Amino acid sequence: VCDDDGSANGLMPRISRTGLTPGETLWIRFWEYGNDNNGTFSLCAQAPPPAPPAATCQTAQSFCTSTTPNTIPNITGQPSTAGGGIYGCLTTIPNPTYYYLQIQNSGSIQITISQTSTAGVGVDVDFVVWGPFNSLNTTCTAISAANIVDCSYSTAGIEVVDIPNAVAGQYYLFLVTNFSDQPGTITYQQTGGTGSSNCAIVCTLAATNNGPVCAGAPINLGASTVTSAVYQWTGPNCFSSTLQNPTVVSAPTTPGQYVYTVTATTPSGQTCQDTTIVTVSPKPVLAADTSFKICSGSTANLTTIYTTTGLSSAWTLGGITVANPAAVNVTGRYRLIAANTTGCSDTAFVNLTVDTVRSQVTTQQIVCTQTATITITNLSGIAPFQYSISSNPGVFQTSNQFIAAGGTYTITTRDSLGCTGTTQATITIVPELTVNAGQDVSIVSGDRTQLLATASGPTTSILWTPSTGLNATNIFNPIANPAATTTYTVAVTNSLGCQAQDDVVVTVIPYCIKVNNAFTPNGDGINDLWQVYDSYDCLRNVTVNVFNRYGKKVYENRDYRKFWDGRFENKPLPDGTYYAVVDFTLITGRKISVKTDLTILR
Repeated sequence: VCDDDGSANGLMPRISRTGLTPGETLWIRFWEYGNDNNGTFSLCAQAPPPAPPAATCQTAQSFCTSTTPNTIPNITGQPSTAGGGIYGCLTTIPNPTYYYLQIQNSGSIQITISQTSTAGVGVDVDFVVWGPFNSLNTTCTAISAANIVDCSYSTAGIEVVDIPNAVAGQYYLFLVTNFSDQPGTITYQQTGGTGSSNCAIVCTLAATNNGPVCAGAPINLGASTVTSAVYQWTGPNCFSSTLQNPTVVSAPTTPGQYVYTVTATTPSGQTCQDTTIVTVSPKPVLAADTSFKICSGSTANLTTIYTTTGLSSAWTLGGITVANPAAVNVTGRYRLIAANTTGCSDTAFVNLTVDTVRSQVTTQQIVCTQTATITITNLSGIAPFQYSISSNPGVFQTSNQFIAAGGTYTITTRDSLGCTGTTQATITIVPELTVNAGQDVSIVSGDRTQLLATASGPTTSILWTPSTGLNATNIFNPIANPAATTTYTVAVTNSLGCQAQDDVVVTVIPYCIKVNNAFTPNGDGINDLWQVYDSYDCLRNVTVNVFNRYGKKVYENRDYRKFWDGRFENKPLPDGTYYAVVDFTLITGRKISVKTDLTILR
């Protein structure tokens, strides 16, 4: 917990707790010293950074001695713990690093340890060595002050470790500290003795990552291969994984540098550890989404809306790249993705409305006048609207109606943004309405005729009355088939509601065809002539042909009027049965053909 006055020894001292358990509740009391004044305070809770590789005995790493120097980075930034006791001469233990080695060849071993800063200047290095141990598993549990082999707590930057009478197969545990907490390197080199250590147990591990990454982006972690080892990764936000190379690990959402630690444990119990620092970069922050409008025919410059200096930017509309974001003229939701060199990005949207003013007009002739009303309906644009007509150009009104004579006009609509649109209005003046029902007509009973009415102009409705005998009452040319003579009236209405009507008479003439199949031309004045009709009223023409039983024509007449007396070539035909064909042409023009046997009896 941090105090609120910015100093390490302020009136409210800094306090710390270690070994906390997740879910544990801590109570902290605050009070004001000296005066009873109202005020505020701040509370800052911090977790120490994770321990680096080999920071504890349990994570001790293997190494072997050699006459060739072995240089590795030292450890800094770790809390110092109390020494003494099993730590021998070490009064304090700042930045501890644990190593172990196994003796390969018996004999004494002398190892020189030197520590230098990043500037190459020697810095204080201290150590303690325990041993010997018969197995690796007992190195941490069996250490005591009694099995300290060598120890040094001097201020020197170079120390010498002496291991006398080392026996092959035994283990020794090293603890080396960085008292000055200065970053640098530590170098190990065997500088004397007849013994040697087993380099086959050395476990080397290298941790890597694909950073820098963006806040919240996936991280890919990697560890070098240690034969048959089991891996354990730990990191911020309680991250844990047993994969050698964890992928798609969610990065912290707060920019900064984060330490991820991997430990590899071999079947023999050997462990090696390494850390990798993931840099989480901040993402760019664009301003809030915005919306604006432009008039149709103009363009908008999207590049001036957001500051993207030092960023790569990409504008899209509907997933398609905008070719020229400095001059767009299409309505839509434009998307900007701005990214920094790390690839971190932010997204903003611009809702652009291209204000297109569109209207439609309707015209309605005023009844009994030669003028009409033009009514404008707005299809698009931003209300309120104003209107102008080409017969009075430049003069706008709020009413959406004009009264004008016949002709074509240009209507201009202007909306609240000042955008304009035009549309054409054509007024057609309908003249006075008249209707002609057509000529009177005669038909034969049972026959039909087509009525042919015409109007002087367009109509919106047609009605024939009566409907008796008509196949339709709402068309100009219905088919009439009345049973008796009928006067039909047609009434029409135009778009203005004006009406007109006219009559036509359909005269029905009784059916007059009646072909007798026998007659007696014996001069007694009864049935002496062959009759084929009752009256000639329904006929226009009658043609007859009579044949004997041998197919020879014995009579022909192309305008028969009931005067054949059964003679052929001026001689009476013998009594008998003949064959007759009678072709009638009715007054309507329809043709009827009757074929019948014809008997002559005297």
